[in-house]
Amino acid sequence: MEDEFRYSTDAEWDREEALQLGEMYPNRAWIVTDRDAVHANHFYKGPPVAHPEFDGTQEEWEAALKYQAEQREREAVLEADRRARDAAYRAAHPAGDPWDNIEADEIPF
Repeated sequence: MEDEFRYSTDAEWDREEALQLGEMYPNRAWIVTDRDAVHANHFYKGPPVAHPEFDGTQEEWEAALKYQAEQREREAVLEADRRARDAAYRAAHPAGDPWDNIEADEIPF
């Protein structure tokens, strides 16, 4: 009874089924569960394969993957810039933001 899989949603059940099938079939890029849901196989190590429901060509799929990778890279650069600005602000204002100082707040509520 302890090892019994318990789930709260159908999506959680689907993910668990996809993980089990993916482990059984690591050579498949995509796993289709009994509920006709398509999941990426986390155990797949081969070249990128277009999603089964993708209507374009393999080249269009690879271009979409490249665009997504570039977008993630841009987001990482923006996040690094935000962190650098945040660190610079904290260095310039060691006491913190005066608006966030609850102890110095003169409003009684």
